[in-house]
Amino acid sequence: MTVLVVVTGASRGIGRSIAIEFVKAGGLRNLELCLIGRNRVDLLQTKELVEKCKSKDQTVNSATFSIDLSDLENLETNIHNVFHPLIRTQKGLFSRAILINNAGSLGHVGVSSCLPSPVTLKESVDLNFTSAVWLSSYFYRLFGYEQKIKCSIVNISSLCAISPFKTMAMYCAGKSAREMWHKILALEEEDTTLLKVLNYAPGAVDTDMTKFLGSSNTLDGDLSSFYKQSLLDSTLIQSHDTARKLVNLVLSDRYKSGDHIDYWDLTDDNSNNRSSNNNNS
Repeated sequence: MTVLVVVTGASRGIGRSIAIEFVKAGGLRNLELCLIGRNRVDLLQTKELVEKCKSKDQTVNSATFSIDLSDLENLETNIHNVFHPLIRTQKGLFSRAILINNAGSLGHVGVSSCLPSPVTLKESVDLNFTSAVWLSSYFYRLFGYEQKIKCSIVNISSLCAISPFKTMAMYCAGKSAREMWHKILALEEEDTTLLKVLNYAPGAVDTDMTKFLGSSNTLDGDLSSFYKQSLLDSTLIQSHDTARKLVNLVLSDRYKSGDHIDYWDLTDDNSNNRSSNNNNS
């Protein structure tokens, strides 16, 4: 049987690392990997890295899809064209379907009394909330409800989803709304064996986003100092480290559906041995 893994924001950063770690994870002999992102060239680089990581006894079929998830007018058609060919050609072959709902953006960085235009705010909401929750809903409806495949949906969350940070109101609000939606999905489906939902906060990771924050002149002073010093001292989490912990946790299935779990909640080995009764919301 084959495991289907869909990763959004797979062209770089955490998304790319998660795709690679699924290939490197032990036990996945047959893997169907769908890599979704905006930048076609970067997606192809992720695909090349994935191919280099697979073992000799592994079958990994990776496909790239250059899609702008903030384009709501064409989102349903674009995602339909990713998922439905899989149903036609692989019907009955998937033992599990995993969605890593990772794509997102910072949005406006600055004080809340000086927001940009409503049009700019809408673009941020379209990507960070609307498209993300619609994608999770569509994924589960198609693979879970209709195909009766065991589904895992991972919402890439943040400490910002549960704690307010000055000058990051749009990012915090988007992450908070997105996490609450996924918690409600988990609650609504708590009696089914077909779905588990995880809200995973990867920690402060060394990515293009944290580099931007470190150089931003509109970020809160304390946050700015933290990112600048962390970049200078090379103390930010590496994307492959947080990705490995996430993949181990998802494959172990040892978490309560709807949990908010942070990188720092997991030791190097307990992502494989986490108690299923633990709740870190």
